[in-house]
Amino acid sequence: MIVRIFLPTYLYECLQHNPKLSIKEIMGLADVAYSTAARYKQNFELYKSNLDVYYIDHNFNDAQIENYRLINKQQELLNNFVLSLLKMEGFISTEELRESYYKKHPNYQNQTKRTFNRYLKNTRDFIDQSKIQHQLRIKKSINRIGFCTEVNPSFKSAD
Repeated sequence: MIVRIFLPTYLYECLQHNPKLSIKEIMGLADVAYSTAARYKQNFELYKSNLDVYYIDHNFNDAQIENYRLINKQQELLNNFVLSLLKMEGFISTEELRESYYKKHPNYQNQTKRTFNRYLKNTRDFIDQSKIQHQLRIKKSINRIGFCTEVNPSFKSAD
């Protein structure tokens, strides 16, 4: 296995010419902190002692991290999904809701039940605070752990 070591070109050339450069001298040459200079010196010494295991890379891979954290729209998606279910067919259990949600949005499939239930609680709170009446309402399941839907007796059709 070959291990990549980053070392700036000019510093590599200086250490090739004079391997006994002090850490303070490396700090001055590279304009880096003490710990970075010590790491450069240690890496150079490792490279020199094991040429077949290490190789020097002069290009620092500066990762573009602007898009690493994708915006999590799961709460918004779950709100819209549950609202659409409340207008039409509803759901029998939390498990059925979770399975149908994962079929529609498979990229959230690997999360735990606990995480899904947290989002569902926020959705229930959102629906309660919205004060908009729906044909169906979410209620606590009588014979199961979780939630189901039932006809909303206070729903008045806008027709």
